[in-house]
Amino acid sequence: MRKYGKTVAGKQRWFCPVCRVSAVRKRDDARQTRFRQSFLRWFALREHRPQWAIAHELRVCRAT
Repeated sequence: MRKYGKTVAGKQRWFCPVCRVSAVRKRDDARQTRFRQSFLRWFALREHRPQWAIAHELRVCRAT
């Protein structure tokens, strides 16, 4: 795979000259890290903030 420009969103696009397919790599580790951080913030007992405030900070709905 080689670099093949950027998407409209600004992510790096990759191209395989053998199979002639372009793709954008996904970062599973980034998703897991974000989930872990949101889990720890949501259930942190030392923070005395309402759930809606934490959900707003994490940009998710309160039910999530």
